[in-house]
Parts: sequence; C-alpha cells; structure tokens
Amino acid sequence: MTRDRSKLASLAEVAESVPDGATVALGGLSMNSAPMAFVRELVRLRKRDLTVVAIVAGMSVDWLAAAGCAERVITGLVSFEGFGLAPNFRRAAQIGEAAEGGLVMEEYSEHLLISRLQAQSQKLPFVPTRAGLGTDVLALHAESGTLRQEVDPITGQPYVACAPLAVDVAVVQVHEADACGNARVNPKLIWMDNEIVNAAERTVVCAERIVDNEAFVADPHRTTYPRFMVDAVCEAPFGAFPTSCFPDYGHYEPFFAEYAAAAGSPEDFEAFFAERVAAPESWTAFLDANGGARALMAVTRSRGGEVGLPAGAEVPGEPAPAAGEAVGGAPAAGGEALAGEAAAAGRIGSVGGTSGIGSASGGSGGGSGSRGGTSGGRGTSSGDRGTMSGTPPVVPGYDCSVDELMVVAFSRAMRNDTKAFNGAVSFIPVCGYLLARRTHAPELVWAASSIALDADPAEIGSSTLSDELWGGASMLCNSPADFWSYAQGARYNTFAFR
Repeated sequence: MTRDRSKLASLAEVAESVPDGATVALGGLSMNSAPMAFVRELVRLRKRDLTVVAIVAGMSVDWLAAAGCAERVITGLVSFEGFGLAPNFRRAAQIGEAAEGGLVMEEYSEHLLISRLQAQSQKLPFVPTRAGLGTDVLALHAESGTLRQEVDPITGQPYVACAPLAVDVAVVQVHEADACGNARVNPKLIWMDNEIVNAAERTVVCAERIVDNEAFVADPHRTTYPRFMVDAVCEAPFGAFPTSCFPDYGHYEPFFAEYAAAAGSPEDFEAFFAERVAAPESWTAFLDANGGARALMAVTRSRGGEVGLPAGAEVPGEPAPAAGEAVGGAPAAGGEALAGEAAAAGRIGSVGGTSGIGSASGGSGGGSGSRGGTSGGRGTSSGDRGTMSGTPPVVPGYDCSVDELMVVAFSRAMRNDTKAFNGAVSFIPVCGYLLARRTHAPELVWAASSIALDADPAEIGSSTLSDELWGGASMLCNSPADFWSYAQGARYNTFAFR
C-alpha cells in the first residue's frame, strides 16, 4: 500500500537542493557508514561555505576540506584511524579561516556535541551534563556561549549547559529504504546518526537498497527512521565506500592507503582527487575508478556475505582478490599482518617477561605476548601504509618499539577487578587489555568502542571499529544511549581514549 508520495530522487538532485552556507550534518562514525556518495555530489557541485557537523568523521570531511566546500567543521574527531590523521582537514584547520583553503574547527567531545544536538531536537534552551567539567574544552566556547559551566541552585552541583545546535540537513547512510521514506539500519542505531536526524530540519537517507513498503510493514519493529522523519531517499549501493557499512561490507584499505600517500604531495593529490573522486560522472563510475567489482567483492567477501554489485558493474575475468589485496597487485594492509605478527609477538612476550607481568606464568606470558603481538603488529605496521615514517623507534635497552612498551605499561595498570571501556581509535589500550586478560587479569571486564563486551579478536585491523574487533563478543550495544547510561552510572572505572 502506498502511504505517502514517493521521496525517491537522485543524489545529484538532492545535493543540488543544499544551498551554499547551509549547516550539513553527516552520519557515520570514523571509517564506518559515512554517506560518501552524497558527499561526492557536494564536491562535484562545488558547494561553498558549508558548516559541517560530524560527531566522529574521517574521509567524508576530508573530501569536503580538499574541495574547499567546508567553511566550518563542528566535530569531536576527524581521523583515518590506523592510516593517520585526515590530511586535508588537518591542513585546512591549521591554515584557519583567515587564509584561502582554510576552515574553522569547532571542537567538542562526542558527548558534549550530542548534548547540543539533543537540545536542538527537544527544543530546549540547553541540555545539562557533567561531561567537560574540569577540562579546557569549555574555554574554547566561552565567547560563543555554546557551552557554559553553571551551578544548580538547589544542590550546588556544577554542570555544563549545552546550547542547541541547529542543523539544516542531515545525511545518513542506511541499509534499506522504501519510496515513502521509511529507512532501516542493520543493526538498528549502532552509531549516533539518530542524533543528527532528530536535530535536523531536513533528512536525506542514502540507501544501499530500495525495497517495497511491504518489507517495512512485515517487520515494523526494525524500522530505524519513520517516513515522517525523512524528506528524500537516494539509492546508493555501496554508498559508504570506501568506508564500511556494517555488516554488509568493510572499509576498503587500499583506497585509504593510496589517498594518504597521494596527500603527501600537493601535485600528486590534486591529480588523484580529480581523477579518482571528482571526475567520474556517476557513482557506479566512481566505484569502477576505484577497483570496481574486484574491490567490492573483496570488502563484501571478507564479511562472508553475498555480493550485490551496482547496476552496470562488470565482474572482471580474473579471480577476485582476497580480502586486503590491493587492486593494482600490491599487497594492502590486510595482507601484511601475518608477516609481522611473529616478530611483534616475540617482542611483546619478552618485554612482558622482563617487566614482571604475570611472572609466575611465563608460558602464559609468552602466549599473551603472541596475542598482544597480533594486535600490535597491525598497529605498528601502519608505517608501511604511509602513516608513519618507517618502523616505530626501538626503546633503548629494550628489544621492542615504543608502541609495544606502551602496550605492556597499559596492561600492567589493569587490575583483575577492572571494568574498562576504550573509545574508538585507541589501538594501544586494546592491545593492553588483551595482554592483561591473558596474563594477570583474566576476569577483566572489557567493552570496546561500540560496546562489544568481552570480545576476543584474532586481530585488530586499521579501524578499531571494524567488526574484526567484535569476534567472540557476548554483547553488542545497539544504542549510544546505553553507553552513556553505563558511563554516567559509574559502571566503568577505567576509560581509555586516544
């Protein structure tokens, strides 16, 4: 049954409707589920003076910075995780608003930014929180008044008042949508996209698949955004590429590596960005220019799902690459891990022995070092992907790198009764938790990034939000609200962030 007029439109049509100077909120989290197909259209249309709101972002914001579309970025973090900082965003933020090619970074913590969005969506003058008390972040907003430290006159307790943040357009990537505007994310609300949708005047959903309305009627409890919250629907298969769209496909490491390498030279990057990002006439053409069907099969096959190639994509005659293999034949980061794991495992194991971690169980320490080395190997090998210059420095007097010594030091700080949480982009704490659980703290309760409880990953990829990290987890948190509830209720006693 048709419940509403069709809201289907092309990416170009909807992007054209975004005026210069608008405040645009982008969904996704770091290297995951960013609406890249829509962002590319903003780049191609040469939109200008945009204020971009992104709670935690990466490639999407970097594209807008590289194309000169963004005047201001309101965010908690912009990063390529294991591939280093977002190079064009960093360069533009360092230039600042006074010079051509620069932008203003308006910085918040994730929770402070979410509180501002909630104040907007709930039509409140402010939302109170204890987040930010005792930090320097409040001073950054003293002049604007968007964050204010106040005292409750009844209890005398201090809090931070977070002013509303108006959003003109929110853009999110979803798995399925119908023509009416109903949209579904699988699993439901795993990121914080609902906060920007609730705060925005208009919402655009970019859908991996367009399905009949009957699919939503059959499973109404799985609807993430109802049709009355959505203003436009754009079909965008693999629309988050090169970021991931969990659980359908992972991020494409070769693109991140090649992009980061090209950014080292203004001339090389200008050519790369023009040819690989801006020039292709359609989204399918963009996918073809960046590995085509072989790349899509690689990221999808690594998740064990079926490949749903965009219309017009042709499967090449040669076999598809294994997960982590670059299109040009050069090995990508995913294929490098095994080569360095043995050496890294030995180093962490030996440092664990000399530092006295779990000294009563030397054999166990070696095994733990092996597992810690697996994680550390992925972290330290990022130098080969162009994010660091060569191998991390060796610590004088130790047969290990600085990163590996930090893993051991972090591990030693963990007690057996610790209830610990680590945020995204926190590779060293992840490795430290794994090492602690295999040596002196087997009962350590550990929740990682999106609250994967007690995970036991075989390896850690270039993103600490990759689903490899969730292997063996007994719980995945579907809502950020649950995390904030756990945190504010003091149910964790250790936090680790980058």
